[in-house]
Amino acid sequence: MEFENRQKSVISADPSIPEFSAATIISGDEHIKGWELSVTWIPINTLQLGLVTTVRDSEEEYQAYVDAQGNPAGGAKESDDTLNAYTLTQALLLRPLAPLTPRLVPHSLGGPMPLSAIRA
Repeated sequence: MEFENRQKSVISADPSIPEFSAATIISGDEHIKGWELSVTWIPINTLQLGLVTTVRDSEEEYQAYVDAQGNPAGGAKESDDTLNAYTLTQALLLRPLAPLTPRLVPHSLGGPMPLSAIRA
């Protein structure tokens, strides 16, 4: 995925006014490659477990600016990766989920009635 001229807000100092800084919008380019996986598992009717993980490599280059402390910032290509980003979740379901049961559902266009899985 590529973003050209993406904007972000930074706190930038004005060298002509000592000890003054303000929010400034700068633009830059980003290039992101990777994937994300989301898994939900319900081992029993009252417990839900989840996993979300991502692997991502990104490069960004934003225009140069003066940071809030008066130091030069930006203007250089930066890269980052997320080889170990993950989230584990658990939820106790107070009301057990009803089992999936096949049912005939009327088709809205009056055609044949497809078989769908709907919670009872």
